[in-house]
Amino acid sequence: MLDVKDLFDAATEQVEPDVDAWHTQDGAHRRFRRNRRVGALVVVAALAATAGVIAVRTAEDHPRPRPAQTATPAPTTPAPRATGSPVPPPPLPPADVSFVDVRTGAARPLPRKVRSIANAQSFQVSPDGRMLAFLGGYSPAQIYVANIDGTHLRRVSTITAYSAGPPRWSPDSTRVVYAGELGNGETRLFVSTVASGDATQVTGTPPGELVSPFFTHDGTGILFSLQEIGASDLWVIPVAGGKGHLVLRNAAQASFSPGGDTIAYRPLPAECRHCYALLRPQSIVLADEHGRNARGLASWRGEPIFMLLTEPTPSWSPDGSRIAVEATVGPNYRGAGGGCDRVFVIDVTTHAMTDIGCGNTPSWFDDHTLIVAGYSR
Repeated sequence: MLDVKDLFDAATEQVEPDVDAWHTQDGAHRRFRRNRRVGALVVVAALAATAGVIAVRTAEDHPRPRPAQTATPAPTTPAPRATGSPVPPPPLPPADVSFVDVRTGAARPLPRKVRSIANAQSFQVSPDGRMLAFLGGYSPAQIYVANIDGTHLRRVSTITAYSAGPPRWSPDSTRVVYAGELGNGETRLFVSTVASGDATQVTGTPPGELVSPFFTHDGTGILFSLQEIGASDLWVIPVAGGKGHLVLRNAAQASFSPGGDTIAYRPLPAECRHCYALLRPQSIVLADEHGRNARGLASWRGEPIFMLLTEPTPSWSPDGSRIAVEATVGPNYRGAGGGCDRVFVIDVTTHAMTDIGCGNTPSWFDDHTLIVAGYSR
């Protein structure tokens, strides 16, 4: 078995993605689906021909009585057939994404233009407060950026062979980092320049799945989770590529505070290191930027609330005073609306926890407003 160093060396080796292999695999799947459709058509045609023969023979054996002679109707001119491009399907309804005031629970939708992108989700406000970055589309999903008011909407990811994951902004609001997944399940980390859309691949072929990338405070490194069969550790790798270093074991879905001196993450108990999904009451833990001096921030022990490895990272408010998290709750949760994913806001100083309501992928718009998908109180 490879040790930790060997595993991460494999993860951070700079290699070109084998896009040709991916296309070959995709072509094989396409040929298989085409041949299956052709075979189905042949079977249908054969059945139709057989049914036709049976119908003819039945008509010959049992001829129908001829109808009485009637006047021949005047010929009619058939309606002209439509020409040109086919009629496009009706547009999908706008994505259900809202600005939510955490003090009152009042909600209003995001600009319709950004919600018009299919499957729009995982919105992130740039540190300068001028732009939104978000994930949109289906297989492959891509990264989009727009002004706060929804204008100047454009796609900034150009890795069409990959399906992108949720984006995170660089501290200077000029770049976004995200994970990209090939059709065979392999993942890489990419950094795209917002102005040009140019993408740089930061990692090579990893020994597991690379998820939840997050820029360090100075913008020179990327914090991410390396996950494999339910195990998860936190690593930092230079944006320029090269060797990285282990920050924390048994941890997942981490994010830096606005000041860059604190990490919020979801811990994985040692007894569940190789569980595929951590279906048990969980907590949020804080540590310094080096993964030391860990201390609990919030815990739901005794409550039927679960943290899954696939849920989004904790989101810090711009002033660093609160953290928003998403949790999957059970049907017997003491709060209203049990059985849905819920959004909680936690005060970093007092540890007070507020249940905002049902929703997904919370992120802060300002110190009092969240962006939440599928919100309901």
